[in-house]
Amino acid sequence: MTPGLLVLGVLITRQLLDLSTALELGGMPLNRLGTAASLVVLASVSLRYRTRPPADLLLPAVTFLLTVMLAALHPSSMAAASRHGLLLAAPVLVGWATWCSNLSVEQLLRAACLGALLPVATSLVALGLGQQHDLVSHGYARLTGLYANHHTLGLTAGLTVILAVAASTRARGAARVLLGALAVGAAVVAVATWVRTVLVLWGVTAVSWALLTRQWRPLLAGSSLFGLVVMVSPSAHERVGDMLAVLTLTPPEQGWTAVGSWRGAIWRDSLTAFQARGPLLWLTGLGLGGHLELWSKPLDPHSEPLTLWFQLGVIGPLSWLLMHAAAARRVWRAAEPDRSLVLALLAGALATCLVSNTFVARPTLGWWLWALAAAAARDGWTRAQTREGTAGRPARG
Repeated sequence: MTPGLLVLGVLITRQLLDLSTALELGGMPLNRLGTAASLVVLASVSLRYRTRPPADLLLPAVTFLLTVMLAALHPSSMAAASRHGLLLAAPVLVGWATWCSNLSVEQLLRAACLGALLPVATSLVALGLGQQHDLVSHGYARLTGLYANHHTLGLTAGLTVILAVAASTRARGAARVLLGALAVGAAVVAVATWVRTVLVLWGVTAVSWALLTRQWRPLLAGSSLFGLVVMVSPSAHERVGDMLAVLTLTPPEQGWTAVGSWRGAIWRDSLTAFQARGPLLWLTGLGLGGHLELWSKPLDPHSEPLTLWFQLGVIGPLSWLLMHAAAARRVWRAAEPDRSLVLALLAGALATCLVSNTFVARPTLGWWLWALAAAAARDGWTRAQTREGTAGRPARG
C-alpha cells in the first residue's frame, strides 16, 4: 500500500472514530485506542519516507513536540498524559506524514467528503427522529447525532460544509451534485447544533477567501442569507446576539465578560488562577491536563492559546503560532485554487481557536486542517524550488 493511501485511510478512520465515543475495548475508549494506533501508522510513514520538510516548518513543529514531551513528565494524571499528549502531538505527525506521502489538496478533499458521508447521514437521521429534543442547553434543543457532544458535531459538520463546497467546485456532473448535497446536509446538521463558533469558522474563512480571490458575490449571497435568517427568526437573533454586540461594539447588559457564554469571565478567572501559581509555571506550564485544574470543576479555558500556555508554558503557544505562520508562508506560493482555500481555512481555524478549544481538542478537525496545510505547503515549496532551479540555469542559445 502506498504512503498516500495509508495516510488517507488513517484520516478517514479518525473521522469515523468520532462515532464510537461510547465504545470501549479492554477498559479504554475505542476512539483513543484508534488514535494511538493511527499515530503509529503515521510515524512509520514519516520515518520510512524521509522527505524532510524545510527548516522553517520543521523547527516550530519539533519545538512544539518537545514542549509536549516535557509537559508529559509532570501531568495532572496518567490519563491526562495519554489523552492530551495524543491530542497535541497528533496534528503535527499528520502534517509530517502528509508531507512525506506527497498527497494533493484535491485528494484530501475527496477523502474528507467520503469520510463525512456516514456522520452526516446518521446525524440527519437523528434529526429526523427528533433526537435534538433530548438535549436542551441554554434554551436550545441541540443535535448530537452519534457524537460525544454537540460542539464536536457542529464544528465537524461546519468544516465538512467548507470542504464539500471546495470539492464541488472542482467536480463535474453527478459528482458536483452529490458534493453539493453533502454540503447542504452538513449545513443543516451544523445549524441544528446551535454552536456559534461554527459561524466564526464560516465567517472568517469566507471573508478571507473573498479577499484572496476577490470574488465577492458568494460572500454577499451568504451574508444576505444569514441576515435574513437572523431577521425573521427570533431564536437565531437571540443566539447570535453576543456576536452582534461585538461587531457593533455594544456591550451586553451583563457586561463584556458575559459575551459568548461568559467567555470573558472564564478567561479572566482562569488567567487569575494561573498567575497565582507563580512565574516559574508561567514558563513551564502545569503539565498535560493542567488547564482543567484552574476551576472548581473541570472546564477548559475556551481558547486554544490559553489551553496550550496553561499546559505547556509560554513556548507551547508561541511554537504553535509559528507553525501556522510557517505553513501560511509556504502555502502562499502554492497553486490556485489550493492557495486561497487553505490560507482562508487557516485564518478561519485560527480565529475559531482564539475563542474555543476546537482544532486541538477535537482530532478530526485538527487532522484534516494540518493535512491540507501540509499538502498545500509542499506544493508551494516544490514550486519555489522549481522556480529557483530554473532561475539558476544558464540560458540556452
